[in-house]
Amino acid sequence: MALVETKFLLPDTDHFDQVLRSLEAFGYSVTKGQTETLIDRYFDTPEQSILRAGWSYRCREHAGTRLLTLEAVGATRGPDFVRDQIDQDAPEGSIALENLPGGPVQKRLGRIINGSVCNELFRVENRRTVYALDAPGDRATRYRLGLVRAHVRADHALEDAIGSLDFSELELELEAGEAADVERLADLLSAQEGLVPAQLSKFERGMQVAGLPLPDEHPSLPKGKLLVDDPILALVYHHLEQQLRALELQQPRAWEGLDPEGVHQMRVAIRRTRSVLRSFRDMLHGKTVAHLNTELRWLAKRLGEVRDADVYWEAFHRFRLSLSEPDANALAAYEQHLKDRTAEARGALIEGLASDRYTELVDELERFVEVGPSTSVLRRFGSVRISDGANLYVRPAVSRMLKRGNTIGVDSPARKLHKLRIEGKRLRYLLEFLGEVEAERWTKPLKASRRLQDVLGEHQDAYTARQRLEGYARTVALRKGARESLLALGRLLQREEDRMGESRRRLPKAWARFEKGVSRV
Repeated sequence: MALVETKFLLPDTDHFDQVLRSLEAFGYSVTKGQTETLIDRYFDTPEQSILRAGWSYRCREHAGTRLLTLEAVGATRGPDFVRDQIDQDAPEGSIALENLPGGPVQKRLGRIINGSVCNELFRVENRRTVYALDAPGDRATRYRLGLVRAHVRADHALEDAIGSLDFSELELELEAGEAADVERLADLLSAQEGLVPAQLSKFERGMQVAGLPLPDEHPSLPKGKLLVDDPILALVYHHLEQQLRALELQQPRAWEGLDPEGVHQMRVAIRRTRSVLRSFRDMLHGKTVAHLNTELRWLAKRLGEVRDADVYWEAFHRFRLSLSEPDANALAAYEQHLKDRTAEARGALIEGLASDRYTELVDELERFVEVGPSTSVLRRFGSVRISDGANLYVRPAVSRMLKRGNTIGVDSPARKLHKLRIEGKRLRYLLEFLGEVEAERWTKPLKASRRLQDVLGEHQDAYTARQRLEGYARTVALRKGARESLLALGRLLQREEDRMGESRRRLPKAWARFEKGVSRV
């Protein structure tokens, strides 16, 4: 059975009410149905045998009934989902495969897992209000409209996973008509209501919540594939392919914005790509690299604006929790200002990710990786080995870092600390690059580099937040009756000053550890 539906993320349920009013204004007939609660529990083997076979496996509990479903994973990407689906009723107490009676799900699963035990990965609790939707002047086209408030929880999430997630979603399912009808209505809602099309299924979000990878996610270099005496060009192109795949995997997460990690990981993939393009530019096609760098900077800027907005919001939220009610109220306008800037940044990012420019960037990067080095480049640089990386690249990078860092003290201007941070990032990504083959050799300097980056990054976050606060405070000062707001903003400014001061106090120790960590490079 094929399921045809479209999904949009909703900032709040009030937005759904506006959608209903708009649909009625467009001539659609909307009839409210019942509100139901569904609990979906997802399972797989420890080896992810079901997922690797291209399916998700769930048990849905609803109104005293239980339904087992196998649903194809990754059939499409975007707001319109068309997926193959296999269903089977489940008797009470029968979720594990060994207890299932014969049926289509049991038959397919039996061939996939071959007797292995299935464990629960996560569960999704859905509270869904259903509406019947008829197209204007065409009763033959009918939809099932749903407002879904979902809570995803993974009781055994991996370390560093978010563990839980709440979101609201508009689901539009075709009951009668053509698949193109769903696409046309989706375009209408997107254009008229500014809805953000969903990019991930609930299953994919659940895997993210649990910290579990989807197929081919987090690709790593197979042991023995490349050795230290292999050409460094082979590692360059392997690394670029890794970052391209990471960029494509994280794009839907960055688009949805439910977890800030999607934006962060896209930025990391771009930084690593640009680091390799910069470090090995003599070995690569100059004009292509220059154009790729221009386009990657464009994308990084849009991602960075969203990331900065998220960081400022998190810092403000923590600060707000410590305030008295009058002080919190005095910052209400600033809180709204942050929300508006976040919405603007996210809108610009989605516009960018949906653009032809982004598609062309990914296509160009794919072609660049696929074609590989030219014959002339291989003749000129083919003898450069991975083991040569220390002398040719790491030691000069460490020397530049030490030269810059040894001129910096706790009272140095913020711009100097920022330049040291940028230099340190380049070194860190170079160490990570070579560490794909020589992990043990570069573990200690990489650890020291990351610690220093943490301190410098915290300082830069606080400095940038202070700069933005000062700019906002200047606009507030022009308003009448702004005294209370300015006093509250002053306390927030002081908090960022304190964060900067704390980072500077930690800097000498972090720098000493860095010097020790890279002393034998």
